Amino acid sequence: MAAPSHPLPLRAIDALRRGDTIEAIRLLRASAPLDLKAAKDAIDAYRRGEAAPPPRPPVPGPQAKSAADAKHVIAQSAVVERMRKASGFGLAQAQDALDTSRFRDRPTGVGGRSPGEVPRSGPVLWWIAIAALAGYALYSFLLRAIHV
Repeated sequence: MAAPSHPLPLRAIDALRRGDTIEAIRLLRASAPLDLKAAKDAIDAYRRGEAAPPPRPPVPGPQAKSAADAKHVIAQSAVVERMRKASGFGLAQAQDALDTSRFRDRPTGVGGRSPGEVPRSGPVLWWIAIAALAGYALYSFLLRAIHV
């Protein structure tokens, strides 16, 4: 293996010689601010005897947020287009159908329940019912024991 232009830490090279690629990547990431893909690419380049690719600069927070929003808009527009082709809706109808389907599963009633949904009884009510039945059974047993 030829030495790349960005040498790996000695411990990472030792891990590669042992055949432990994951440990080598972990050690490389611990010694340099690289993301997982950049570290893997550097390890692969070292194995091929090539120069390590230059590390990509990390994407700052606001740019990452806008990139995620752009991906969301692109994905949403693709869903709207598929919806239009499948159903024959116009653009506004498909967009409205997507918006209503997105919020359909979210409860909007009181206490996080859907409108008209009856709250579930908790375990306390079951224990009260069991105690009442046990009390009635004991009362019936004692009443029969007295009259016999």
